Formats: sequence, structure tokens, C-alpha cells
Amino acid sequence: AEPVVVAPAAPPPAPPPPRAEPEPEKPNADIVVRQEKKAPPKVEPPPDAKKIEAEKRRLDAEKRAEEEKQKQRLAAEEKRREAEKRQLDLEKKKQAEAAERKRDDERREAVRKAEEARMLAQAAGGSPAGSATGSAGGRPGGTAAAGAGGGDPGYAGQLVALIRPRIVFAVPENTPASVHAEFQVDLLPTGEILAVRKLKASGLPGYDEAVERAIRRTDPFPRRRDGTVERTVIIRFRPVDAP
Repeated sequence: AEPVVVAPAAPPPAPPPPRAEPEPEKPNADIVVRQEKKAPPKVEPPPDAKKIEAEKRRLDAEKRAEEEKQKQRLAAEEKRREAEKRQLDLEKKKQAEAAERKRDDERREAVRKAEEARMLAQAAGGSPAGSATGSAGGRPGGTAAAGAGGGDPGYAGQLVALIRPRIVFAVPENTPASVHAEFQVDLLPTGEILAVRKLKASGLPGYDEAVERAIRRTDPFPRRRDGTVERTVIIRFRPVDAP
């Protein structure tokens, strides 16, 4: 048999040529020099203790100044409110006094008309029903004073005993016994107070005001034992007399 001829195997393909790597970029000489000459980072010095203390004092002073301003604002507001309250109280007092004067005028007018009616009735030989007039010593419209009550000696003392417990006043120590206040009280036939007038001041304005308030709190005054009413009563009060 004839020999079989085998063809030789093909050689492997040649490897690709190596890829050329790009050359690294050379640093700029100027940049390198600047980097070499760059100064190290600056280290901040520690804070100045004196400056810190000065700043603290400044802030404290500002705080105190603001607190003082706030205090002054509050004080001014309080003062304004007090002034408004005083003005309101004054207006109320004036209104009350005006109302009291009006009531006194009305009472006086009622007394005048009652007196006219009484005089007309007397002229006609009679007296109006239900009328009553006070007297001291038998004199119509007379006065009664402490210790001298005219036809009813105990009447003035009875009035003083009623009024004195209503006097609210702190009497100063060593007040002389001679100090006293004297008031005239005009009454309607019903015993209602027509007017209160201070005849003599005690020298203690607060005491005089307290006495007048006590007199008005006793309205109406009681009748005398005979059922009549003193039309004008003069009463004396001494601060040293205990209620």
C-alpha cells in the first residue's frame, strides 16, 4: 500500500504588536517651583484672654442697660396707671359730691314746702296730719348739744352714743383732751339727715372726715322720747373719747 502523506499543521498567528503606552505628562517646571516655595499652613494664635474678658464686660453692660430700660418702662407704665386711677377716683368723688349736693337741695326744698304747709295750717287754726317738728327748750327748730339738750337733756348724749362707734380713726398718741370737733346736723321731720356742716375743726382733718362719715351712717336719726325730731342738732366729739 502506498504511504499516506499528512500535511503539516499551520503555524499559529503572530501575536499583535504591543500597544505603545503614552508617555506621562511632565510637570510644569514653574508649578513645581511654586509648590516647593509654598509656605506651611499658618497656625492661629490662641485667643487673647484680655479681649475675651473685655467682650464679656461689654455684653454684661449691654444686658444691664437693657434691664434698666425695661425697669424704667415698667415704672412709667405703673405710674401712668396710678395717675389714671387717681383721676378716676377723683371724678367718682366729684360725682358723689354732686349727687349729695343734689340730695341736700331736694331735702331743703322738701323742708321749705313742709314749713310753708305748716305755717299755712297754723294760720288756718290747725296743723297738717303727720307733721312733727323738733324743739329744744320749747323752741321750734332749736338745737341740742352734748350736755345741753333743752327739753330732752339726754337726746344729744343718745346721738353721740349712736355715732361714736361708727367713727373709724386711729387717734394719735398724746392728743390733748381739749381737741374736739363740732358739727351741726339739720334733720327732716322724719329724722332723715338734711345736711351736715362742720362748725369747728378738731385740727385732725382725718378725724373730722371720719366723724362726718359716721354721722351720715347714722341716718336716719332717732326721735326724741316725746316722738318729735330735733330739726337742728349740734354735736361735739373728742378724739380722746373711746368709741
